[in-house]
Amino acid sequence: MKDLDRFGTLVMEKLRDESISFVEGLLEQHWKAPKLKKLQRDVNKLEPKEREIVLRAARAAIDTGIHSFLFALQEAMENGQMAVLVNGKSIAEQTDGLHGELFTPTGWQARFSQYGEAPEVA
Repeated sequence: MKDLDRFGTLVMEKLRDESISFVEGLLEQHWKAPKLKKLQRDVNKLEPKEREIVLRAARAAIDTGIHSFLFALQEAMENGQMAVLVNGKSIAEQTDGLHGELFTPTGWQARFSQYGEAPEVA
């Protein structure tokens, strides 16, 4: 696996997938943590269509946050303010834009996320 793909796998599995899974768990009242009980009860009061909207909004927010983070990280790496190394190699040298790695049928979402490409939010 390419170093850039290792980084993409980490972002998709540990940031995107775990975040979406967390929201799904809220909707299913899965979590046992006392601090989440009220939120889960409140979400459970919503109509099924409203719960679907909550999930779509959460996915859109998560994907937007990842895109913004990767864009800022790319700029910081290009300006020499940060470096991300995988197996001792800079990922900045392996892409022309980290944020662009997310999309398309061959992008990180499609290849490394259990949720696949981001759905239309309209």
